[in-house]
Amino acid sequence: YRFNSVNRDDKEEVASAFQFIQDEYSRRFHEEPLNPFALMYFLPTKRNKRHKQCRHVVRSTLHQMIRKKREELVLASQTGSQVHEDLLKHIVKSFDEEHPNSDKEHVDNEIVDELVTFLFAGFDTTSIVLSYALYEISRRPEVEQGLLNESSKVLGNRTAVTYDDYTKLEYTQAVLREVLRYVI
Repeated sequence: YRFNSVNRDDKEEVASAFQFIQDEYSRRFHEEPLNPFALMYFLPTKRNKRHKQCRHVVRSTLHQMIRKKREELVLASQTGSQVHEDLLKHIVKSFDEEHPNSDKEHVDNEIVDELVTFLFAGFDTTSIVLSYALYEISRRPEVEQGLLNESSKVLGNRTAVTYDDYTKLEYTQAVLREVLRYVI
């Protein structure tokens, strides 16, 4: 699924909704923590209505992605074909194996809750780690050169990175682990 979150001129509805929710949570919990009205989501204010609409957009999109992934998994089991390796595949398989006789709608709601946690909890954390990593790399030309050499060796002229490529980027992984050690 393509969210077009980088291209600001042609932002997808889901990316816009995600951004609004992220901004709204920041506003409610950081800018107005003592304002009791900031936490009253049930009031029919303009912001609360938009927030509810954006939550619906994000959650319904995640439900669609789960249904599509489950269909791919069923088709793959029937035909012996491969399913793209991603986090969603493993989450859906895991939940379906743990709850084989459960109502799929209930299971999907649980998966959506997990995905929302990953999306929102990982959003700031990832940006902080990447910002700090870029800062530290800029201070160490030898590290930057090592990263460039490794990426040239593994990727060649390609710009798309696959999971298999990532497993071969050992120096890159070591640099990121070192940054995480400092940040955490």
